Amino acid sequence: MVRAAERTLTLQGSDNLAAFSRACALHWLGEHDAAADAYRDVLRIDPYDHIAKARMEQLEGVELPEPPGGLFTRHPHGFHLLEMTHLIGHSGSTKGWVWLFSDPSSVRSAAEGSLETWLAGLGHGLDHECGIWTHVPGSADKGIALREAIHRTAEGRPFID
Repeated sequence: MVRAAERTLTLQGSDNLAAFSRACALHWLGEHDAAADAYRDVLRIDPYDHIAKARMEQLEGVELPEPPGGLFTRHPHGFHLLEMTHLIGHSGSTKGWVWLFSDPSSVRSAAEGSLETWLAGLGHGLDHECGIWTHVPGSADKGIALREAIHRTAEGRPFID
């Protein structure tokens, strides 16, 4: 994933989704310094990417200022981030899944397809994350916590309402 994103950035340096994919992959691989640098690159491309900002702040233990208003980004790529993870270590280690989608119709099927496995992990970690964040270039990210939307059918099968 890192090499593919780097190749994409070589061809199109302002591709925010490739930059974000690279940063996430480095983060998931535990390369925290490289991930922080990669999230910084994401913020150079799109200063409004609050997901990248929050992750960089967490990795470096700093608080970054909000970008000035009225800026327009140079790229057209919006995306959705679906995260279904469990915090399993005090060092920030997580277990679970994080997906990047450019097609909003794919988000629900991915979430529901992994829901039962994610629910089975509840109580085995220190904290849990289940949510969708939508990033539209040049605007604030919108996030939805899915945990409250998880219900069970009469047969006990989980679904997202």
